[in-house]
Amino acid sequence: MSEAFEPERRRNPGMIAAIVVAVLVLAVIGATAGYFAAGDSRNVANNGQSPTPTGPTGDPSPTEVEPSFEPPTAAPTSSQPQAGFPLPDLVNTDFQEARRKVRELGLGWRLVFGTPGDDSKVDRTDPAAGTNVRRGRTVTLYVRGQAPPATIPNVVGLPCNQGAGQVVDHGLYPEYPTGRIGQVQKMEPEPSDMTLRWNDRVKLFCGAAPPTPTAAPSP
Repeated sequence: MSEAFEPERRRNPGMIAAIVVAVLVLAVIGATAGYFAAGDSRNVANNGQSPTPTGPTGDPSPTEVEPSFEPPTAAPTSSQPQAGFPLPDLVNTDFQEARRKVRELGLGWRLVFGTPGDDSKVDRTDPAAGTNVRRGRTVTLYVRGQAPPATIPNVVGLPCNQGAGQVVDHGLYPEYPTGRIGQVQKMEPEPSDMTLRWNDRVKLFCGAAPPTPTAAPSP
């Protein structure tokens, strides 16, 4: 009887090894499939586009991307509160006056102009009046009418930051194709251009002033 079972015991190690190899192969296949599935889901998430900005009513509002300003010329004053404070009511105020008040409080601002028309009053603000804010926060001023014409100041020759401050003072948005170091060497468009409106962009080409040529020595 012991001889009848002897062959079975000799075959068992081989069968066990085959089973172990099969289990390992299945585990590797499952892990690989899981890795690629996870990789696909990450790629889809990374390739997704951001949602279109919307206005307070949920409708697409391209004017929401108007530039915001924190002008380099705005310096803190003793009247600016250092802690949180309620935002004053700026509704029905001329937008330039509202901008001046926001600036004096040490806040940034963004102007969003409305439909064609000459109404320069603020229709609403975000955040709303009475909201507790701190210095450095940006306040959006929604203006009822369209952006009015703007004058381009001639800032060629001024330090780049100082020239940018004057551009912002005139309601325009400075850009720096060559960086913000040095003096303003050129502007685009030229100061004589009369077609710009508030929030339009002005390019300031800043850099080191060209060296002054020296006179050749007399023979």
